Amino acid sequence: MKKKVLSILAAFLMVVGIAAGSVFSTPDSAALAPAGIMNNGLNGIYIDINRAPYTTLAETTSYAYRRGGCAWFASSRARELTGKNISIHGPANWWNTYYANYGFTKGYTPRAKCFAIYTNHMLVVERIDGSVITVSEGATPQSDADHGYCIIYTTTREKLEGNNVRQWDEWGFDYLKYDWTPCDPTHAARMRRELLAARRDFALCVTVHADECYWKFWRENCTSWRCNADSNDSWDKVRAFLDGIDKWKPAVCRGHYFDLDMMETGAMAWNDGRTRLTEDEAI
Repeated sequence: MKKKVLSILAAFLMVVGIAAGSVFSTPDSAALAPAGIMNNGLNGIYIDINRAPYTTLAETTSYAYRRGGCAWFASSRARELTGKNISIHGPANWWNTYYANYGFTKGYTPRAKCFAIYTNHMLVVERIDGSVITVSEGATPQSDADHGYCIIYTTTREKLEGNNVRQWDEWGFDYLKYDWTPCDPTHAARMRRELLAARRDFALCVTVHADECYWKFWRENCTSWRCNADSNDSWDKVRAFLDGIDKWKPAVCRGHYFDLDMMETGAMAWNDGRTRLTEDEAI
């Protein structure tokens, strides 16, 4: 079976920051979620999903207060926090394009008041206290119809990374390129534990700056690791790249290798399909 490859950057999920602001609303007469959001008030987070903007946006989609309404909830929460007339039609569209239309930023490190975005789902990171993350979420099976399928709850980075691994397992991935800087054993070990708990066997590559001082950890826990900058198709760069790998020889053993990514030696698209290396250098 052909292997599938996954590369993620810096952390366990994609995040889009929500700018601070305020909006005032009055309750609607008919509660669409009679019990309100589940766990309301947890860690000081109070959300009334039976008020505008939640009820206002509910008039524009059939998914509000239902299992398919994660974008409805995220849109409503963003409006509540920013006062901006934000409409999110899907996690992927928001991440790829529309976040910038509202002046949002995006990255890979979770922080308070940001969206956590998955392939087909999104939630709101409300606050972070050490390793404990408080989130609010719509369209989740953790809640029920009386609560509009909405909930506030706490989780940890480990649990969120575990959710990611289970999704990759379901998709059939075999290889994780775990890309962040500076690389450290703490985060790598946490991800390694989740990968080992998966049904599939995962190869784990740690990149980009896997420091030499942790070489024993990389050898014992990673399939491969990288600690080098990208090269280009000049002989001086290629030689410098190769000359720097000898120090890693004690760390290399069967099944555990130093990654030569990115050593560029062939024709380059940015160079109109040509290479600056001579034939002897390329060989």
